[in-house]
Amino acid sequence: SVSAMVSAASVVLTTAGPFALYGTPVVKACVEHGTHYVDITGETPWVRELIDRFHDEAAANATRIVPFCGYDSVPSDIGVWMMVDHIRRTWDEGTALVRGAFAMPGAGMNGGTLASALNMSSMKQTKRLLDPVLLNPAEARTAELRVANPDPRGTVYDHDLKRWLCPFVMGTVNTRVVRRSHALLSAEGRGYGDDFRYEEWHDAGTRRRAIAGTGLLASAALMLSNPLSRSAIRLLGPKPGEGPSEEKQARGYVRTRYVARTDSGRVVQGKMEFKGDAGNQLTVLMLCESALALATQLPELPARGGVLTPATALDGVLLQRMREAGVTWAVPS
Repeated sequence: SVSAMVSAASVVLTTAGPFALYGTPVVKACVEHGTHYVDITGETPWVRELIDRFHDEAAANATRIVPFCGYDSVPSDIGVWMMVDHIRRTWDEGTALVRGAFAMPGAGMNGGTLASALNMSSMKQTKRLLDPVLLNPAEARTAELRVANPDPRGTVYDHDLKRWLCPFVMGTVNTRVVRRSHALLSAEGRGYGDDFRYEEWHDAGTRRRAIAGTGLLASAALMLSNPLSRSAIRLLGPKPGEGPSEEKQARGYVRTRYVARTDSGRVVQGKMEFKGDAGNQLTVLMLCESALALATQLPELPARGGVLTPATALDGVLLQRMREAGVTWAVPS
């Protein structure tokens, strides 16, 4: 039935997770039939398996398999692409560093998101989750790159943003996606910079909130690592299909600030803003605009296939579609 559905489509978009449990047959059918694919997964170990199994075949038949097309990880991946593109067009320079700072007072967690997190924890995927170059091609998964791209720890004061920052809950997903984009483009001679690095933080604002955020993230990781606490979370938390009300979603907002440093040391800032909930309203918008780009603007998209990222599959086309749909993306001059 999956094969029959996929064979009749030009693009498949899916929100049915945990993707490690339900997603692989859909991707397999898409690659076999040459049908483009987008989803909203944040399950990096599963995407690593897709890369190993399907990337070469999808690249050979120009099929775009594009995970991470929701809040994980479009703001990170397309935001970095926007900053790098601005620097190239303005100064004809490479980019040495981009730092993303995320604020997302949302409406609450969806049951599907929680189920995916619990599934990854129960499958003992922590070691893979913590690999900073997990999604990179083989030639870009070196020990040197792992050392050069550590995950943030503790709290820092950002003098460019004049804000206190702490580790971001989705940073261990989004940074891997951005690094895959850079690695895939580098293989074509179009990488972001010779020594490009990307960091991702939560914009806590004050030092007190940054310390509290660091402690909360550590506590959540500890609870997910314990079978007994996972059982309690599964029992008491929202179930797949459950989530916050539309009223609560409408009260949410999303703000991402980007600080980029060029190879010569210039500093430039950018932003992404949206009025609404990140995990529901913004995710749905980004997923649908990604699918519509593949369905209606294929000749304008990069001519590459494989297990790709939003930036390598959709780049400026998706950026423009989201601007037209009401998301603010800007690099003030």
